[in-house]
Amino acid sequence: MLKSKKRVSDIIMYILIYVCSFLSVLLLAGIIIYVFVRGISSVNWSFLTTVTSKLKGTVGIAGNIVNTLYIIIITMLIATPVGVGTAIYLNEYAKTGKLVTIIEYATETSASDLGPKLYRKQENYNYSKIKKELIFINYGRS
Repeated sequence: MLKSKKRVSDIIMYILIYVCSFLSVLLLAGIIIYVFVRGISSVNWSFLTTVTSKLKGTVGIAGNIVNTLYIIIITMLIATPVGVGTAIYLNEYAKTGKLVTIIEYATETSASDLGPKLYRKQENYNYSKIKKELIFINYGRS
């Protein structure tokens, strides 16, 4: 059994990465707790349901909430058909070229590591496996 020896620099870098990660999470938690403790007393039903107005002297975030929902809905209505149409075009009609390869790489990269794993599983799932499974479940030979 081969054991890889870790270099001292690798160990130091791992320690630095974990220390920086811990400090980042600690800082973020501190900011969230500070804002929550200082601001929770201001949040009530009228704050959530009124609109900020200098003329009426009211303060609220209802307009912000509604505008955020509008932006989300409009973005979904535009992005969903464009994304589905692009995917269909790239998979069914586009010839393999440099641009298509770049788009596929960017898509797989942005899909984290779940997308490439699923793609590789589909790629490795060939017809001989399907044939063996069909014979196994008594569909007979083709």
